[in-house]
Amino acid sequence: MSYIIVKIQVEDLKTFREVYNSAIPIRAAAGCTNDECVLHNSIEPNSLTILQEWESPEHASKFFSREDIREKMKTAGVLGPPDIQHFELVS
Repeated sequence: MSYIIVKIQVEDLKTFREVYNSAIPIRAAAGCTNDECVLHNSIEPNSLTILQEWESPEHASKFFSREDIREKMKTAGVLGPPDIQHFELVS
């Protein structure tokens, strides 16, 4: 398993959450195994940090490079490109 942290700014939290939730099946089909952790900054509520678990770093990278996903992020009101960091568990 691989983990990613995605940091983004959004125009509207409610709109983002609706679009994000509607894309659960798309992420699952692409290899995302857990995407329930969406956090917002307590001072800047439209600043989000998302923790996702993926089958591999390659699955996550391929997903975020897709044109339809970039369009979905625009629809969700994501401002600018996401900051994506990849992590692995320490064993």
